[in-house]
Amino acid sequence: MLSSKMLANKELIRKQLRQPLVVIENALDKDIAEQLYKELLRSDAWEHQDRKTENYIYRRDIIHMDSKIAPFALKQLNSCLSSKETRQWFSDISGKRCDSFKAAATIFNEGDQITEHNDLYIYDEPGKPRYVRALTFNYYLSKGWNTEWGGNFIWKEPYKKISPLFNTLVLFIVTTSSHHWVEPVNQATDAKRLSITGWYLTELHKDKFKLTI
Repeated sequence: MLSSKMLANKELIRKQLRQPLVVIENALDKDIAEQLYKELLRSDAWEHQDRKTENYIYRRDIIHMDSKIAPFALKQLNSCLSSKETRQWFSDISGKRCDSFKAAATIFNEGDQITEHNDLYIYDEPGKPRYVRALTFNYYLSKGWNTEWGGNFIWKEPYKKISPLFNTLVLFIVTTSSHHWVEPVNQATDAKRLSITGWYLTELHKDKFKLTI
């Protein structure tokens, strides 16, 4: 499902990930991207997320990729990105152990946003292995998006603004300094700020690692 052009540029992508992020155009096969776009826009599985604390805001609609009611194309993509072969490919380019994959499709409507954060997070559930985010996977499916409408991905340092253009993938290694945010969408529009946002995760073995965030 990953495009042949992206797979062929493995060494270049590995180098670009040190800069500290890489933007990859035409990341998926064109037919797959089109099918994802169509199925996500038709889906009735969207649920709204709205969280606001003193230091953090995120507001968007989502469909978890592993949801039983997720569109078929989204489930197929999740299977591909979670496969051993694909996880090995992303491990090779990032230098991080990609033990599993966790993601959701998202739509940002007028007023939706995510404020500054770095993605560093530990999944710690009783009775389950502990995982830390290692590599962020932001894949965009927006058609006809105008940068002036907001909803752009902002990388803090060095400053970079990335518009969520159709079939474009942004990758970066998660660190304490990987600060970024999504600008508020500042107007209603027929175009949809559509994306798939997720992470490759590294399992933390309690007897070997001690992590402080």
